[in-house]
Amino acid sequence: RYRKIALDSTDYFYLHSTAVTGVSKEALPKRRPTIVGFTGSAGLLMAPISCVLAVLGQVEYDLIVVRRKYRWSYFEREGRLLLSIANDLLKILGEEIDATVTLGTSNGGLAAIHMAHMLRCSLGIALGAGATPLMLSDEGTLSMSMKRLNYIHQKTGLKIPKTKLLLAASGEHAGDKASALLISNFYNTVHQASADATAILFPECKNHGLPEDLSNMGFPLEKLLIPLVRQDLSGLPKHARHRHS
Repeated sequence: RYRKIALDSTDYFYLHSTAVTGVSKEALPKRRPTIVGFTGSAGLLMAPISCVLAVLGQVEYDLIVVRRKYRWSYFEREGRLLLSIANDLLKILGEEIDATVTLGTSNGGLAAIHMAHMLRCSLGIALGAGATPLMLSDEGTLSMSMKRLNYIHQKTGLKIPKTKLLLAASGEHAGDKASALLISNFYNTVHQASADATAILFPECKNHGLPEDLSNMGFPLEKLLIPLVRQDLSGLPKHARHRHS
C-alpha cells in the first residue's frame, strides 16, 4: 500500500508515492529507494501509474512521478525547467539521491537519462526515448542544459564509479531504435568517464509503445521493468544489446 502526496510547482507537479506499514495509509512510511518517473506527453509512463506502482512494489521501490503542466520540452528555456526539477529532487531525496533510479518514457526518456547522469544516480532507464543529432550537438538543447546543471553535477560528488544508463526500444521502430543507439553512443563517447550506456532493442516489437507490444506477446509489464531496475538483462524477453551505434 502507498501513501500519496502531491507536490505542486509552477510548471510541473509531483506525485510522491511511499510505501506504508500495516493496513492504514496513515501509518508511517517505510523508507525505501525511489524511482523518479519522467512522463511523456500523455502524463503516463507508457502504462497507467497504478500498474507501475504494482510492479515497483515487487522490488520495494517508492515512486515520484513528474508531470509537466504544459506540453513543453523538458529542456525548455535552456534547461531551466530541469534545473528546477533537479533542485526539488535533491531537497526531497537528500543523500539518497545516489541510490535513486530515474525512469523516462517517450519524450521523458532523454530527460530521465540526463537527470540520472547529472545527479550521479545509480541508474537511468528510458523506454522509447527520442533524440536527434542536433539535440546532442555542442550547441544543442542537451548541452545547454548540462551547462546549467553543471554545478549540481559537481556538488553531488562522485559516490559511484559510473551512472548506468539503459535505453530500451522497439527494434522495428526506426525512430526509437535510432534514438536509443544515438544516445547510448553519445554517453559512451562524450561521457565515458562518468556514464555506461547500453541500448536494448527488442527485435519483435515495432511500435513506440514498447510495454504494450511486449504485453501483446505475452510478457506483462513486470517482465520489462523488474529486470531493467535490477539490471538483470538476462531476465528480459528476446533482445539485442548495443553499446555503440
